[in-house]
Amino acid sequence: MGVFSKFVDNNGKITKNVRSYFSQRYDLLKVELLEKSSRILAVLFSMLVILVSALAVLIYLSFAFISWINASLNSNVAGYLIVALLFLVLLLVVIIFNEKLFLNPIIRKLGKILYEEKDDDDEEEDDNE
Repeated sequence: MGVFSKFVDNNGKITKNVRSYFSQRYDLLKVELLEKSSRILAVLFSMLVILVSALAVLIYLSFAFISWINASLNSNVAGYLIVALLFLVLLLVVIIFNEKLFLNPIIRKLGKILYEEKDDDDEEEDDNE
């Protein structure tokens, strides 16, 4: 009966250790998910701020350019037509090169965040703290 009780005792310890291991792995997974989702949201928010700022600058510059063209050509309409044509060309360029200009860099940046591995040095520093 002594061998059986040792087996049950060791089995209980192993079960407890396995549960503890999976619990710690689950907690680590939650922390890594939180870190990566926070970084993704920060990147998306910074892209949004840059986009809105660039759009505001583009609007102000286009109105200044329209005023300058209208004054140069003594026309009230020519500046608007020229700027509209420039925006149409810009739109066509963006549509044609959409994947190269926007999609690939965003996928690359998000992939870098999602699939980056922690270095062994980083893990050792985390263990020492």
